[in-house]
Amino acid sequence: MGKPKYAKKEVKMVIQEGSQDTRVKSKEILDKMDAAAEEARIELAKLIVQYPEAVTAVGKWANTYYPTAGYKRLAKLLTVLGK
Repeated sequence: MGKPKYAKKEVKMVIQEGSQDTRVKSKEILDKMDAAAEEARIELAKLIVQYPEAVTAVGKWANTYYPTAGYKRLAKLLTVLGK
């Protein structure tokens, strides 16, 4: 066996730096998602004013099926309607 190419300390530093990069990127992604969610909330508030009965019906529908179907499956159904 030869000497390892990298010392354990160097490997640990690289892993830690990579983890930091991942955390920064994750925070950036989450910040963008939070901003998009806020934009969606504002748009939904406008839709509630325009179409109160329709939005209420969709909200009741979501509340009925969310516990058993999950939000991802319901979102997929809604995105098909928007096409």
